Amino acid sequence: MNLPETARLCRVIAQLSPSQKMDEETPKFWAVPLGDIELREALDAAGSLIRQQPYIGVHDICAEVERMRQERAADNLPAPNVDPDDVVAYLAEQRALAAADVNGRLDREAYEAGGFTLTGAAPWVAAGELRQHRQVDVSRIGALPGGAR
Repeated sequence: MNLPETARLCRVIAQLSPSQKMDEETPKFWAVPLGDIELREALDAAGSLIRQQPYIGVHDICAEVERMRQERAADNLPAPNVDPDDVVAYLAEQRALAAADVNGRLDREAYEAGGFTLTGAAPWVAAGELRQHRQVDVSRIGALPGGAR
């Protein structure tokens, strides 16, 4: 968040908890620890926290946003829109997907429709096509080391 967004958050918190002390300097001090948090995330955290406690500190916002991000990260991510044979691009897209999902920036529907990637790699699946994940017919591979199949 930037300073104007932090000031907005502070105004919202002051309205939710009128007895909480805030002044003109509060947003300046809160902006630093909230720098990597989106305003929407912070507002969601404040809304959740005010139901649990009478006062909200900057550390409470940070902790609640982290909790919400972890909860979102537990969801299953869509398969990357990158050719799985391009291991480097595939892993980079997986990391970008996880980061976008945790930050609440991932539009799952649009992403799953295909046609674009988050890393700028060439899309593997054209928009609207169904994903056909490859399955390996192990009977055609032959014996693996140690007699395993």
